[in-house]
Amino acid sequence: VTAMLKIVDSNGNPKACDPAETDPSSNKVCPAVGLKGFDCPDSSAFDRSFNEIDLGTWDANGFNRFQGTLTIKKTTPECSRAYIMVGRDLRTDWDLIIDDVEITFMEDTSAPSDAPSASPTFPPTISPTNKPTAFPTVSNVIE
Repeated sequence: VTAMLKIVDSNGNPKACDPAETDPSSNKVCPAVGLKGFDCPDSSAFDRSFNEIDLGTWDANGFNRFQGTLTIKKTTPECSRAYIMVGRDLRTDWDLIIDDVEITFMEDTSAPSDAPSASPTFPPTISPTNKPTAFPTVSNVIE
C-alpha cells in the first residue's frame, strides 16, 4: 500500500507525528495501514504496517510518502469480509488527508529452479505459413 498522507486537526491546522513511534497507544504515532478480516475461521486475520519509508521527521505542512506491506494469511480468503484501513492508529482528534492511494498485490514466488528451461520452449513456426498470424511474434523490442 502506498499513499501520500497529511495530518490536520479538526480546524484544518497541520499536525506532526513521530515516524519512529510504533506504539499504537501513543499520541505521537503516525498513521499505519491495517488489514482486518471478519467472521474468519481463526482470529489471526489481522495485520498492521507502519511506514516502511524512513522519513526522519514528519512534514506537518506537506504530504508525506507512505509505504506499507500487509500479509494476507492463508485463512483470510475464508473470512466473510475483509477491510484495508489506511490511517489506522491515528489520534481521534486528528483528521487524515489521503492522496494517491495505490494497493498492489504481490504474490509470493518460489525460488528459481537450479537449471534454466530449454530455449525456445515451443517449436518455431515454419515460414511462410498458409494464413496470416493474428498477433505477430516480436523477438526484439527496441525502445
